[in-house]
Amino acid sequence: MPPAARRLRWLVVGLSLFWGTGCNLAIDLEDYPYTALSPDTDLPADTGADAPAEDTELADTPDAPVGQPALAFSELMIRVEPPPGESQELGEYVEIVNLGDAPIDPRGVVIEILETNERIEIDRLLDSPKERAVVEALEPIAPGERFLFYRRANDHYVIEEILDPAASYEYGRWSRPVGLSNFTRSMRLIELEGEFGFVIHDEVAWREGALVDPDGEIGAGRELRENVAFGLRPGERSGREPTAWCYHRELLSEGPLFGSPGQPTPASCR
Repeated sequence: MPPAARRLRWLVVGLSLFWGTGCNLAIDLEDYPYTALSPDTDLPADTGADAPAEDTELADTPDAPVGQPALAFSELMIRVEPPPGESQELGEYVEIVNLGDAPIDPRGVVIEILETNERIEIDRLLDSPKERAVVEALEPIAPGERFLFYRRANDHYVIEEILDPAASYEYGRWSRPVGLSNFTRSMRLIELEGEFGFVIHDEVAWREGALVDPDGEIGAGRELRENVAFGLRPGERSGREPTAWCYHRELLSEGPLFGSPGQPTPASCR
């Protein structure tokens, strides 16, 4: 037995004897040095094997930008003369444009009429295969693209024939139609998020038959003209200010409406 091992053995025996007598024992540790074991030669002494290695590929790759949609009202047909033999203005429409850099599902877009709590939106309760086919054919609104909500189609206005069915929707077709008063209304453009969340993107208002700033004075603005649509001027990103709008001068197909639903605002709009 090596000398160091013999000394450790006699130390253990002596401790057991003194513990039995209740005596205090003072030990000079320098007389019994402990020699640590040498590192395991199978592994390097300091490899850092337990620490996670730095992923240089991820560190050097920037995060992909997250796009954000930005919706705006882009064309309004509010004051329409009734078709011959009709008492309702059926040619009304509201166009929106995606000014952001990410697509948005039109099924999540709601146009709220503040005075009446009515909503212009894509029907959520679909009762027939035809309804489901129309809704399922709708495509996301891509950046820079437009989507049109239009009231009941009528041969007098010739709207439906020039529209892309994947980028337009006849609101009130299978539910209660929502009419736009020629006198006073406020419309708010909302995007639904999740079950209870929403984002307000834009707002327009008219008072006493004229477009006004929703927060401005009543009666100051741009007059609603019969059968003439308002177009959002190029470069504008919101329709809140009346100066952001111009009057369409081009006849829509065979008329009698003047506008360009589903298309960019033409240069002739003044």
